[in-house]
Amino acid sequence: MLKKIAVVLMLFIVPAFVFAADDLIGKDHWSYKNIKELSESGIITMPLEKDALTRAEVVDYINNGVDNVLYAAAGDSSSGGSDLMGKINKLYDLVKAYMTDMMRTEKKLDDILNTIGDLSAKKKEIEMKQDKLLNSIGMRINGESNAYMTDLLLFGNKYQSVGDPVERVRPITQYVDLKFSLRARKDLYAEATFRLENMFGGFWGSKDVYGLRRFFIQGDMPVSFVFGDFQGKQTPFTLWAVDDERPFEAKVFADKRDMNKNELYLLDNSWPLNGGKIQTIVELFDSVDVNMMVLGARLGESNKPGYGGVTYNHDQYMIGGRIATDFSLKDMLEVGVNYNEITDAKDTGTQLSAAQALNPAISDVFNNYVFSGDGAFKFMFGEGEDDGYVKISGEFAKSMYTPKKGKQWRQWYYDSTTGYQCLTATSHHYAEGAALKAGIEANYFNTTVEISYRNVGNSFTAYAAQTRIYDEANNFPYLTQNNTWNINPGVGLPPAYMIGGEVYPFTQYNPVISLQEDGIASRPGNLLDYPVYENATNPYGDSTPNRSGIKVALKGDYLDNMISPHFVFEMASEPEPFIKKKPKNFSVIEVGARAEYWQVAVMAGVKMESVKNDAVGNSKVAFDSTGIDLGIEYQIIKKKLLAYLGFKSNSIKGFDSYISGTGAIAPMAQLRYDHTITSLGGGVEFKVAKPVTMGIYFTNTLIEDNRTVKTAEDALYYGEPIGTKFSDYNSYNAQELGAKISILF
Repeated sequence: MLKKIAVVLMLFIVPAFVFAADDLIGKDHWSYKNIKELSESGIITMPLEKDALTRAEVVDYINNGVDNVLYAAAGDSSSGGSDLMGKINKLYDLVKAYMTDMMRTEKKLDDILNTIGDLSAKKKEIEMKQDKLLNSIGMRINGESNAYMTDLLLFGNKYQSVGDPVERVRPITQYVDLKFSLRARKDLYAEATFRLENMFGGFWGSKDVYGLRRFFIQGDMPVSFVFGDFQGKQTPFTLWAVDDERPFEAKVFADKRDMNKNELYLLDNSWPLNGGKIQTIVELFDSVDVNMMVLGARLGESNKPGYGGVTYNHDQYMIGGRIATDFSLKDMLEVGVNYNEITDAKDTGTQLSAAQALNPAISDVFNNYVFSGDGAFKFMFGEGEDDGYVKISGEFAKSMYTPKKGKQWRQWYYDSTTGYQCLTATSHHYAEGAALKAGIEANYFNTTVEISYRNVGNSFTAYAAQTRIYDEANNFPYLTQNNTWNINPGVGLPPAYMIGGEVYPFTQYNPVISLQEDGIASRPGNLLDYPVYENATNPYGDSTPNRSGIKVALKGDYLDNMISPHFVFEMASEPEPFIKKKPKNFSVIEVGARAEYWQVAVMAGVKMESVKNDAVGNSKVAFDSTGIDLGIEYQIIKKKLLAYLGFKSNSIKGFDSYISGTGAIAPMAQLRYDHTITSLGGGVEFKVAKPVTMGIYFTNTLIEDNRTVKTAEDALYYGEPIGTKFSDYNSYNAQELGAKISILF
């Protein structure tokens, strides 16, 4: 009896000393993190919309989670496995820590103790059911089923002026992803996803597809590992899937991008790789933990076609790794060293003749490696509403590149004497490059200020961190949904974005690391094209070559997350000017906000970008672009029925230049912009039940060519008479009607 009384007293007294009664629980507190994780996993169904909670609010979230766990349908509660047990452990810890606060809500002590007992019993129940399932079967089957319909209509004077009829396509795709999961024991897991797909292209029943989509074996042991298909990501200078940031894009447009990216496993700036990853933590001096990670993947097979018509001369592999430690300072400090290398296996594939091996213009064994060091120091201060932090972070990287390892090759670089990009005398040395970024971030009173500096050399080459997941040259100026590309059409055929044997005019994403064997990354054409009207300053993220500049960002959450403003200002230039002694100068201003009230959310933003140099003639660069995003969402029935609208506009006007030939001093040519892309759309999404979602949407995009031939110089450039308006025959609309249904099982 005395032991029970002592335990109860401890449960009351310890939390009272740990927390002050009126303190706010901030987002860096373990309680808030637990609540956020439980909310994201569906254990807690109350929306988490604040960055700080009162203790009474914490209790509300705890009670909601307890109700969902203890009183959920038997079918749901028995299938959670070890993942659900981990969530229950977090909920269990919250109940114990906030017992005194729960009693302030008129909960009786017996009820609270019973809750603790019930959660403990629920944990044991799930463990028993899981053990029974694994011991008797050893395998589970679940997955998802989706059906998508896309009706894309292209019309306008661009088609009428050449006598083409209106173009219309209506592919309908349906698929089931069967996920087979095997857990031989609690720390050893295997998973295979098998797809059955029926694709209706331009004609009915055009093709059925089936096959293994993803497979991996994973071990959660002291040395954890994953072999097979996995996601690979290191740092923005070493291994990073580059994507453009669109913080204010409306749901109707963002959903289309997410469909494509999720289908190709382009998740959170990581690349879908096939190979293996090993990770472990080593303890030094009985106090310092060192986190070590090594990964390896095969990128291409010799003499086999790849994306974009590339054929690999040799088998191509990537290896990488990271060693990091916090020196036992936990969240205060982290220091890491990274390495990433892409190389050809010399003894595979096509072997050069003696004459070819001596020819510096013929590439052979490709090699590109990057090593970097990064660090972050974070100082926390204050308590409750007055808490905040200051964080200092940075990374320095060095790159090495050669398309012909150990042999003479033809280097392409910037010659400061002539001021031009040049093809120079041959060299057997690697092309070296360096990159540096450093910044400081401070947060106080729900306001975050960031100031950063970046300098990336013209020769910095890290194809694993400079490849975009969206190639503008392989796309259209309008955005469409379609996440059921058959990117593996058959043995011996190059990967292609096909549906039912047809290639349709839909948005396409790039799921592989793309590299070139004819020069460093900054050489024109060596990196994937980007939408210059959206992001000309940082099209390849932090690793954009030949960039130096500063960035200032301000963001916050106010009035209990009712309004979240965002402001960015950036200035950059070319350390080594692409045009003779006339560097491009970049400036960016982005401002926007998200506001939520009741069951309505509104987001709006404007981005203005200017690119200029002081050159004249065909070398002149002077263009401005503006992007406007606006979206509104209304929960007609909370968490059930959502209606949304969106508006998007991108415009660009001015001059740009490019190299129009080859040679040591190649002639420059001019590009002229005066285009506008305007999109409107809306849709409805209905969550019929927890695993079933239905939706329908409509968008209309107008692509306008506003160029006009006004002068004799214009007439010479365009080859059209004065008075010609391109809008009369080079503008068009893209209308898309889409419907979807998704079922998880």
